[in-house]
Amino acid sequence: MIKAQLLKGFQDVYGNDAELKELICNQIISELKLFGYSPLETPVLEYAEVLMGNIGEDEKLIYNFKDHGERHVAMKYDHTVSLARFVANNHMEIGLPFKRYQLGPSFRADKPQRGRTRQFTQLDLDILGTDEILAEVEILNLIVKCYKKLGFKNIKIQINDRKLVDSIIENLKISESNQKDVFICLDKTDKIGLKAACELMVERGISKEITDKLFEIFNIQGSNKEVLNHLKEFNTTTLSSIIDYADKLGFEENLNINFGVVRGLDYYTGLVFEVVDEQIKIGSFGGGGRYENLCERFTHEKISGIGYSFGIERLMIAMQDLKLDSQMQENKVLIVALDPNYRSNAFALNNKLSKEKIISEIALKDSKLAKQIKYAEKKSCNYLILIGEDEVKNQTFTLKNLESQEQETLDFDGLIKNLKD
Repeated sequence: MIKAQLLKGFQDVYGNDAELKELICNQIISELKLFGYSPLETPVLEYAEVLMGNIGEDEKLIYNFKDHGERHVAMKYDHTVSLARFVANNHMEIGLPFKRYQLGPSFRADKPQRGRTRQFTQLDLDILGTDEILAEVEILNLIVKCYKKLGFKNIKIQINDRKLVDSIIENLKISESNQKDVFICLDKTDKIGLKAACELMVERGISKEITDKLFEIFNIQGSNKEVLNHLKEFNTTTLSSIIDYADKLGFEENLNINFGVVRGLDYYTGLVFEVVDEQIKIGSFGGGGRYENLCERFTHEKISGIGYSFGIERLMIAMQDLKLDSQMQENKVLIVALDPNYRSNAFALNNKLSKEKIISEIALKDSKLAKQIKYAEKKSCNYLILIGEDEVKNQTFTLKNLESQEQETLDFDGLIKNLKD
């Protein structure tokens, strides 16, 4: 007999978690469709050379191996590189700008912990084929709208611009060999703090004099506009435009300039951002940015893109921690025929409830009521509908609330009203 075990870092998703996951994805996708985004699917498995060479330090986390045909293949680390490959191959056919969303699994050989598994679900939205600042504004605006739709009230998008950091590096005349070290160390700020990140730069060969100046620059406090005002001598064009648009569109309060956000992926070149909720401490549960050169790995055409990835598992944890998951749960009903003679009545009611968009199922086992209640609770049903001799005779239904244990007898219209309230 084979031992029924899961690989470390992988999980089965079922019951309330599976339903919450589906509800979250459906809510986000419905919003993206309203803004003209269309779905795309790309393979889980690609040639290794397609996926590798873009990620940076975390490239060691990519699952890669030789397949049965001795081809070097890899499982995708994220959706973005496959998207760039697709657009490079099909840009003449699809038309640019190209706006798409993609829902599916990604894989990383990471150390498993809460909110971090080796297979996880990402829901991405991207715009490719324009370098206009309006694309950044649209993505950020949509992110805020999606999180508000899910019930979040304290969302902050931590934003930074790698071009601004580049201009600071250039101004301080940091050697080319150390420039990447600045980004690598800044990317650790969220975990170790800015002071420790600057100390790490010294360990990597950047002078204490320069890291002191970097600390002074990156440690500026104040509102977004005050921070940008302090940095006039550097390239603040992108961030200034975004803050201005966000102010006019009413979501500037959801943005926060944070120089510790640089995103570790090598393909980001401009605006970068991560989403957090100030009430909980699980880190970011989504991130993205501008990538200007990624498509050029596959085509001579210059096709710039910008995108964001919702980390669905972390988003689920955030919603559960904030008790937002209960607000999304729909009423579920178990219909119980108290006598086998009334099963056809139960089926008829099941059909009627489906037309009313009410989730219901029929008790398929002829068990005692106590067992039916236990089954309903395992299935996370809110209500039991009982159909017996009196109900059939009077064309009524007995509705039992499984939380309060109260029950009442209702006609069909009353039943629907109670279940939809």
